[in-house]
Amino acid sequence: MTPKQKKSKQPLVVIFLAIGGLLIFGYWYFFQQRLNGGEFLALTFPRTCLQTITVAGGNSPRLYLRTIPGEIATSIEIDKKIKAESIDTAAFGPIPSVVTYMMKNKPLLWVKPDQIYMVLDRTYFSDFFIVDATRLKAGEEQKLGIVSKELLAELGAKDIASFLIRSEIIQTYVQQKADVCLVSEETASGMYRAEFDVIHTYHTNETNQEFYSFLLNMNAENGDVYVSAPSEL
Repeated sequence: MTPKQKKSKQPLVVIFLAIGGLLIFGYWYFFQQRLNGGEFLALTFPRTCLQTITVAGGNSPRLYLRTIPGEIATSIEIDKKIKAESIDTAAFGPIPSVVTYMMKNKPLLWVKPDQIYMVLDRTYFSDFFIVDATRLKAGEEQKLGIVSKELLAELGAKDIASFLIRSEIIQTYVQQKADVCLVSEETASGMYRAEFDVIHTYHTNETNQEFYSFLLNMNAENGDVYVSAPSEL
């Protein structure tokens, strides 16, 4: 009697190897994506953007201050304020990340090298408070400062809003970066109103993202500038 042939286990081995390979690839892909900022988990804007501004720690005006030898003045960190002063273009230096925002061929934001703190051109600005938009509570409103009618007429409210975001007078992120989406803007009864959605990227033990919104109001009559959080977050 012919002995029964044993069934080959080769197909099962191939299947197990294939499954193991897929699992290894899956874990590798997952952790690579996490290391690369978790792109496949990234948030997206729910509304159409009229304009998108990206601000990041690597291009921060405050980081630029730290590249200048000397002791950084504490007014930014403690008072949360940027002072407005007369600008001596021979003694002051412009801030590279916002140097394109100009009036009469002069940048709007400067650094005083001797004391290493940022100043605004008082021809167009009052002192401005720095407001952290990530910490605003529902319905909370804070005044930033006052802009001149000349600045509003020449630069325009939309570009002033962009300047305030890029200069980080309106702080939109804590550590890494923020993608800021202009959702809507309108001017009515002498008041400019802009609404922004923000995707805030930050890092704890891993890269995280959060979504929030804020509003900016600019009064064309007296130049008052306010930032606020929507009444419902």
